[in-house]
Amino acid sequence: MDTRTADGRLAAWIFELPVVELRAGYRAAVYFDRSRRILAAEGDDTEVTIQVFQRADGWTGESLWSAKPPSNADRGVRLEPGGTLTISVAGVATGPNLLMPVVLLDPSAGTTQWRTPHRVAGVVRHSRVGPQGESPAPGLLAVETLPTTVEDVASVVVVGSKRESLVDALLVQPEIEHLVLANESNATALLRSFARHTERVVISLPGTTAQVRSYDDTGRLVTRSSAPAEAVDVRIPAGGFAVVRSS
Repeated sequence: MDTRTADGRLAAWIFELPVVELRAGYRAAVYFDRSRRILAAEGDDTEVTIQVFQRADGWTGESLWSAKPPSNADRGVRLEPGGTLTISVAGVATGPNLLMPVVLLDPSAGTTQWRTPHRVAGVVRHSRVGPQGESPAPGLLAVETLPTTVEDVASVVVVGSKRESLVDALLVQPEIEHLVLANESNATALLRSFARHTERVVISLPGTTAQVRSYDDTGRLVTRSSAPAEAVDVRIPAGGFAVVRSS
């Protein structure tokens, strides 16, 4: 197969560009095709040459590694059996948090164990993925959620076993995250749960009285209540959210 077009440009097949998807609007680069159609409709006969390249830095074929060359030419940390990796989370993992490793899943990969100074937070089986199929990437860069909640830890130690495993990053997710929009006399607060059980949180808002609405993980309203704004007791179903308005 020719690697050059008749006018000397590199052939499109080299870059594995999703031409059909680009023109249909499924990719951000659809603006190339839109620009062509706009110029054609306006009768603009300006001639330009555009060579489109796939992103190379950290690109797996369907997702991106967080590190980019030359900071990490191998993209990710390769853990051999018995190898260890220490990740600092000092100042980040305060309060109850879920640990969410970003790893490469591959049928030929091994296993990693994720430890804190006090307990094992969980194990990731990197081989837990099917064959490649039609995917352009041989593996799957995925976010896994460890089963054990951790609290107030300064570091996490990752231990490899069985076969080589690749680790990209570690996300630290608070069990309950919240956003408050307020002025001097009223406020609106949104609280979202990543916990596996109903959680109770007490917040303080400006104003006199607060109205609380709690929803489950399907968005169904499950409870409504009111409380003094200075100490609002909010119960959030597992995976659900709550909206609190004070005035």
